[in-house]
Amino acid sequence: MAIAGPNMLFNKAIFLHAAAAPRKLAMALADRSVTYEMVASGIIAAEERLREIGLTKTDLVAIQIDNPIIHLMVISALYRAGIVSVSIEAPDALTASGLAASVILTDSTTPIESPVNVVTLDQGWFSAGNTQAAEQHELSRLPNYTIIGDDRPRETIGTDAKDFDAANLH
Repeated sequence: MAIAGPNMLFNKAIFLHAAAAPRKLAMALADRSVTYEMVASGIIAAEERLREIGLTKTDLVAIQIDNPIIHLMVISALYRAGIVSVSIEAPDALTASGLAASVILTDSTTPIESPVNVVTLDQGWFSAGNTQAAEQHELSRLPNYTIIGDDRPRETIGTDAKDFDAANLH
């Protein structure tokens, strides 16, 4: 059995934990918490959204996301897609640093003035229509893990944390 250790990539560790203990708490904030399965599902869904908006490995993506859970899932999805990213506090940081980002991903509902495209992440970014098949495929690729069907209703995933709802991320 593979064990997450100090030399393992963070992304791989998330998916190993999601396979081994999907309902265990992965992240907790004062007002919300998510399990490893929720984080893995969110990463997969966000990666799908990145493809849908046409981002490629040649893009530089600026991330202006305040919510640490969303930030983690987006940066993990970008890493998995091979897309370089930079976290910024404000769009001015791009101009000041001379970086030429293709897009800014944000969770802010306040309009952002920027010379590049701005994509506001909504609930749909983390709740794909049916990511269960993708999750099963992803988790089954991990060494020494076999995923045997998961017939649980999706609303029962969060038994060790608050039930997952993409709206709960905000």
